[in-house]
Amino acid sequence: MNPPNIDRLIRSKRKTLALIIRPDGSLEVRAPLHLPQKDILDWVASKSSWIEKHRQQVLQVQAEKAGSPARPFQSGDLVYVMGKTYPLRVIQTRTETLRLETTRLVMSSDLLPNAHTVLQQFLTNFLNLTLPLRVAKFSELIGKKPAKVRINKARTRWGSCSSNGNIALNWRLVMAPPEILDYIIVHELAHLKHPNHSRAFWAEVARILPDYKARKQWLRQYGARLTLERINDQALPPYPPAAK
Repeated sequence: MNPPNIDRLIRSKRKTLALIIRPDGSLEVRAPLHLPQKDILDWVASKSSWIEKHRQQVLQVQAEKAGSPARPFQSGDLVYVMGKTYPLRVIQTRTETLRLETTRLVMSSDLLPNAHTVLQQFLTNFLNLTLPLRVAKFSELIGKKPAKVRINKARTRWGSCSSNGNIALNWRLVMAPPEILDYIIVHELAHLKHPNHSRAFWAEVARILPDYKARKQWLRQYGARLTLERINDQALPPYPPAAK
């Protein structure tokens, strides 16, 4: 396999190398300011299989989105919240309404023209409510606290940890089961101790979440479904997977 071409190289004060596959399949590499070019190229070449695998996954998701029928949300469409599947119920009302009930998500018809934006903000607010306790819990277990935690709209990354201790989490994680959200939180908090993916890093993740590999696999398998870009028509698989 030929070494991957680097479409964009960004140097900064970061301490580690990072790979990002953009929605168009292009490869972005982020590197420390003074790391020799040869070291960067050698490292990228060592990740060829990973890059190609994830590039194909990203391109597949984009192809699926492009082929999805563009239509407004309507009653019966499924929305995921913390791993549970809620059918959307559109109602006629005099006031704008969006509320999560025990078995459904209720939205007033007046919100339908902006349903995507409204739902995204609603879910982001929901995530904002649940994050502080979850981050505090795992920060105590790991023994490191982030300087700041923010929610972002990254297209290809579930989380990140900057060199100054700031953690960013993708808003779409609110759709995943809580165990998957916790895995990304622990993953990024562990970077406060180990700013790489060394054995020590993974050992720290495993100390907190012994089943992290299964959680990671769930996200790889079903992460593309955590989106509002296309209409969902089937329930989100649970974690841990239901026994057969």
